[in-house]
Amino acid sequence: MTKFTQQEEWEYQIHLRDAEAVGHNAGVNHKPTPMRVYQADLKGNRLSEDSIIDDGPCGFAWINIKPATKRFVKWLKETGRARTDSYYGGVTIWIHDHNQSYEKKKKHAEAMASYLQGKFPDIKFRAMSQLD
Repeated sequence: MTKFTQQEEWEYQIHLRDAEAVGHNAGVNHKPTPMRVYQADLKGNRLSEDSIIDDGPCGFAWINIKPATKRFVKWLKETGRARTDSYYGGVTIWIHDHNQSYEKKKKHAEAMASYLQGKFPDIKFRAMSQLD
């Protein structure tokens, strides 16, 4: 386990807290494109009226962070704020806010990654997302 100074702990907590706030606000303030859905049979004939999903399509978003050897990244992992990403490498922070809204989660991840990139220029923060 890596030993972090009190100054590092404080600095990392503040930067992560601020990044999470910036990301959360970006997601909350984003107005997704509503999704129109209906039930159809195998031939494409409509079986129901349209329903509107105000939060848009469902999906996921996360931030991939590299390299995992940097002190801030080690702190994220060792404190349980990020997990090792065996697919993309580095570590990942998942965005859990905004229910299932793909667009809101994506905006959250982008804003959070951008904020952290400004604080830690020697680390790569990449916002990633996927429709469900």
